[in-house]
Amino acid sequence: MDIYVEGKINGKMVKVVGEVKGRIDRSDVERFYRRFKGYDAFKFIFAHTIRPTAEHKARELGIRLYATYS
Repeated sequence: MDIYVEGKINGKMVKVVGEVKGRIDRSDVERFYRRFKGYDAFKFIFAHTIRPTAEHKARELGIRLYATYS
């Protein structure tokens, strides 16, 4: 985990967990999911490049992916 934030929005506790990588593959998404699957938080991975298979798997598992390009 590279990023961990806790805070409150309208009195409700909110947690954010994230990872930063150069490239995201499907296996990265699966590993991240296994590590935080029971954790109630907004989950994301940020990278320069996202492989198409990673995008599909992340959507399936509820993990947001962000890239440096639009």
